[in-house]
Amino acid sequence: MAYKKSDDDLKPWGKEFVGDLTPQQLPSWIKEDPFLTVLNLGGIDLQHIPPSIGRLKFLQQLRVQENRLKEFPRTIGSLASLTRLCAYGNQLSWLPEQFQRLTRLKILRLGGNKFHRRNRHEGISVIKEMSALRELYLRENPELRDIPRGIAEKPGLQIYGID
Repeated sequence: MAYKKSDDDLKPWGKEFVGDLTPQQLPSWIKEDPFLTVLNLGGIDLQHIPPSIGRLKFLQQLRVQENRLKEFPRTIGSLASLTRLCAYGNQLSWLPEQFQRLTRLKILRLGGNKFHRRNRHEGISVIKEMSALRELYLRENPELRDIPRGIAEKPGLQIYGID
């Protein structure tokens, strides 16, 4: 079950959560509902994603764009069903090695962040281990001047960006 914010309260609305909430208003069920398939937390001034997100085993799309995220929790690797992750417009500078466990992830949007190769673990080098990835968006990462070897040569991967 999923919900959409209305004037009264949160009401059933298919299998996704879309909302214009502040992080303090996030209902506790979001962290606990294992059947959630789409979670849209874009533009709510989110500063961190709780580690409990790893419990969302059926989550296919995670939208956390236009927030103030600096990192992903290591439990992100537990999202075995995730196919699309939109995290553009944050303050991310590296991806945890657990990203390589996202074996179904096809679309990864990381534009408008702070990635560069001098960062911890070269920032995005874990991407080369992501076998299903087909689209990678990296525009507007001013310090990322080239794509690390292994990612640029990845078969079937379309890379958008390096400004």
